Amino acid sequence: MSKRSVIKKIFAVILAVTILIGYTPIFSSKDAYAASRTIYASYINRVITGSEACPDYLEINRDANGNSVTFRDLYSDSINLVMDQDLKLYNLTNNISIVDISGSSKLTIIHTFSQQNALIIESGANVELSGDSARISESAGSLKVRGAIKCTNADWISNSNDIILEGGSITGTLDRGIKGKNIQINSGTIDLSTRESVIASTEDITINGGTVKGSSSNDSAIYANANFTFNGGYVEVKSGSSVGYTDAAVVSGKTITISDNCFIKTPANGYAEVFEKPLSCIKNASGEKALYVVLKEVINLEKATITGIKNKPYTGSPITQSPVVTYNGITLKEGTHFNTRYENNTAIGTATIVFEGIQTNDVKGTVRINFRIKNSSEPEDDVEPYNPSGGGNSGGNGGSSSGGNGGSNGNKYSNEWVNGKWYNANGVCDYAGTLSWKSNASGWWVEDSEGWYPVSQWQKIDGKYYYFTTSGYMDYSEYRDGCWLGSDGAWIEEYYGGHWCSDSTGWWYEDASGWYPVSKWVWIDGYCYYFESSGYMATNKYVDGCWVGADGAWQ
Repeated sequence: MSKRSVIKKIFAVILAVTILIGYTPIFSSKDAYAASRTIYASYINRVITGSEACPDYLEINRDANGNSVTFRDLYSDSINLVMDQDLKLYNLTNNISIVDISGSSKLTIIHTFSQQNALIIESGANVELSGDSARISESAGSLKVRGAIKCTNADWISNSNDIILEGGSITGTLDRGIKGKNIQINSGTIDLSTRESVIASTEDITINGGTVKGSSSNDSAIYANANFTFNGGYVEVKSGSSVGYTDAAVVSGKTITISDNCFIKTPANGYAEVFEKPLSCIKNASGEKALYVVLKEVINLEKATITGIKNKPYTGSPITQSPVVTYNGITLKEGTHFNTRYENNTAIGTATIVFEGIQTNDVKGTVRINFRIKNSSEPEDDVEPYNPSGGGNSGGNGGSSSGGNGGSNGNKYSNEWVNGKWYNANGVCDYAGTLSWKSNASGWWVEDSEGWYPVSQWQKIDGKYYYFTTSGYMDYSEYRDGCWLGSDGAWIEEYYGGHWCSDSTGWWYEDASGWYPVSKWVWIDGYCYYFESSGYMATNKYVDGCWVGADGAWQ
């Protein structure tokens, strides 16, 4: 509480001064055409309330009650909306040309957000659809969600083009669910209660990662008019009885493809069946349509990254190791995900540590890594990390790869900073800038020698993931995009999948392990919430002298 209140006050003063000095948009003449324009929420608020005149390039109409806002830019087909202040709009319609929403303040839509172009909701951005008419409607381009969309008894998110989830979240209650052309989930979280399908596409649905949870009271929870493909991640969905529909299965599509590294489970060892129509559905062992299904990625140790193995001097006792095993950003635990055993680790020569997946916990594969036991006078040194994308471990310095993992390791890094240097997706260090940590009274940030620093995004630095806020400072002691950041700012990888949940009593927050906060304050995506002894989020009351509003956030 203390560090956040200080930072919040300092940032508020800096932001206010910045807005007065440099945030006022530049007016365009009627003859000018702006390819793109950045507009700040604080400016829109001033125009709506009448404290500032509406410029000639902006059109804002209100109904007789003063609450229906039609907002558009007359000269620009590309608006970058920066949420530096909360903004509540009834309608956002009439050829709106917003293409990017960023910033950490909340945009609340009470009725319709009718988007005409491709739209990106950036990481850190917060959009709330509030009320039974609230919706995001048709677009001529794709919808990419990297930030958070919170649905409070809202209508639907519908797009005639593709919908892509890239590390963001869509949570809450959404009557008609998410509907798009091709729906692709690469990372992030969907957790929705719906009447119609949670996810429905006119073409394909592909899940490559992330978490999808939800329930549909009437329809298939996941419906692909063409193909449903599950390549990885975690899916847990339920469907209710369907009236007037030919297929009420949990997952429906012309084809259902489950990759070799994935696993499907229904209450009675379910399986996939293809109809002659052709439609597909998940059925249980009795041949009945399943109303509940879990799809999850099976961890394959042979595709994990293993570090921490060392060539060690002989001590007279069996030589053991302290390996670190990670898979898709998750640190695996010995005894839970895998077991280890040793071969020839009692004398000078080549020894082997064997990793074996615990199949009852949906981990498969066996990996053998060689290391040297050296003369007692020799110092220990590192064995090359096991990285399947680069070919594996060669058995250490001069060690044999007998029974091992193949040739020498290739590109070990990808899209990350290591020792101040940037390695691209191909593992090539081709950027001149050198990254370093910096700090002042407000906090820590990273900046390279070219003057670049990350804003509103994740960065992997020396093997750990960090999130940097809209101000550029490192976030810490907070759930960000469902991942818990420790006091040092690094993501504690066993705490992931954080998402909002609700029932008839209220809202609570829960992560993938099932943990939820009780009788404590928790920072979540830039807002601070208090959770009662029941676990439900507090609203409209003072807690510890701080007021929490109707949305639960500390004001």
